[in-house]
Amino acid sequence: MSSATCTWRIEADHSLSDEGTFRPTGYMEKVSRYLELHDEEPPSRNQIETDVTGKAEYVRLAIDTLVLEGYAVEFAGSNRARLVKLERAFREGFE
Repeated sequence: MSSATCTWRIEADHSLSDEGTFRPTGYMEKVSRYLELHDEEPPSRNQIETDVTGKAEYVRLAIDTLVLEGYAVEFAGSNRARLVKLERAFREGFE
């Protein structure tokens, strides 16, 4: 006779903001990891969109959300570039 156990856990849905808008958490983590590798020389938004795989629309939304939520900062670079620097790492499910 075997005794089987079943466990489960309910977690909050982090894919939506408090206002109910979509948060691309998977893309946010990809962008965060990319920015971690480029800490010495912050990349431009265009460079991030080029280098991070996935749909550009979601990469842009991920950058915007990271900046809005304080995970990253955006500042002006040369030639009107919009540079992005990571303030603290984002990991999906560990918010």
